[in-house]
Amino acid sequence: MPVLRSSTPNHTTDYGLEFTPGVARYSNEIDFDEASREWMRNKKRVGLMYSYVCGETTSTGRPCQRRPKKGCAFCATHEIK
Repeated sequence: MPVLRSSTPNHTTDYGLEFTPGVARYSNEIDFDEASREWMRNKKRVGLMYSYVCGETTSTGRPCQRRPKKGCAFCATHEIK
């Protein structure tokens, strides 16, 4: 039976959705630790709040921690032109 999956370069997620004719079954198992990591991927903590960061991979292989340009997801260095 086919199962819905999402693949990215870093990991594959199995959503637990099985396709049967006319019926969809969902899994109610949620990995809150993974959900938190994904939510935090483009943010950094500033005091008691969070601030968005560029997050693009730098030449050292680490995520860029600069603030994104207004109306863009990336900083000026990593902006897609």
